[in-house]
Amino acid sequence: EAIYAAKEDACKNTIVFGGIGSGKTTRAINPLLKQVFEQQCGALIFDIKADFSREVNYIAHLTGRSYIVVGHGGLTLNLIRGTTPELAASYLKSCFIASGSAGGSGAFFVDQAVELCRNSLTLLMLTGGDYSLAGLYEVVFSAEKREAALAEMLSRGEQYDKRQFRLAESVGNYFANVHGTFDEKMLSNVNATVAQVLSPFSHPDLIDAFSGGANDYNLAGILTGDVVLVDLPLAKWTTAGKVIYTLIKLRFFSLLQERQADKSLPQNFVFFMCDEYQQIISASKHGLSDLSFWDKSRSAHCVGIISTQSV
Repeated sequence: EAIYAAKEDACKNTIVFGGIGSGKTTRAINPLLKQVFEQQCGALIFDIKADFSREVNYIAHLTGRSYIVVGHGGLTLNLIRGTTPELAASYLKSCFIASGSAGGSGAFFVDQAVELCRNSLTLLMLTGGDYSLAGLYEVVFSAEKREAALAEMLSRGEQYDKRQFRLAESVGNYFANVHGTFDEKMLSNVNATVAQVLSPFSHPDLIDAFSGGANDYNLAGILTGDVVLVDLPLAKWTTAGKVIYTLIKLRFFSLLQERQADKSLPQNFVFFMCDEYQQIISASKHGLSDLSFWDKSRSAHCVGIISTQSV
């Protein structure tokens, strides 16, 4: 007897538990993936363990659907495109916490790292710099480039509107009177917190893949029907892969929340699919995370389908 879920009920989400070799992928994820392609809806699919892309390609061919590959070997994807410095910094905070930096006194350094990233991104925004994680890495870790950007910001003062001028004043005060007063030990601890997440974005392959320019792929295309595969095996990319998956996931969550708040936008159903989800859980109590998204995903018209080896 055929059993089905209406899309509204499917938005209550599906999770598949099972140990290694128990059939999560072959008996649950792959058959559901075929149905995802048949729905003519947008979808975000993660290939965490390196062999899922083969299944995606086969099932796409079987159903006559096309899909887009982003990241290394695919279209470029600026991970913070379209975000404010505040929102991008909140994404990074989830990554800092997931990296294990939030315990004990580490929580203080996480907060300082978030402030450093927020002000650095605002500096990039005000000067028309490289607003990407690679650009952020350079501003944080190159005093020469940071000073050049600050000088550029000050030289543009008369060109700014009132809000921009106040932002520039705030950024200047931060680097002069807060960041500029850090002693060597404090600066080392804050930079180490940031480096755990941002250092991979000094790698040429990841700069090319995830710090694209104006013509890189816009994840908002998923909301209007694109099927997007992120092909980034963790066996190869390890910590960098986890950071990238977390940032893409959080950007996808925020796009859905933004759409939900603006009812003039198409409210199409979209799918999120991931095998081995235990690798990229982000459960921060502050800001956007799995903890704050999935209990509201039904109203966002998101169908989550994930498998995991553990609770």
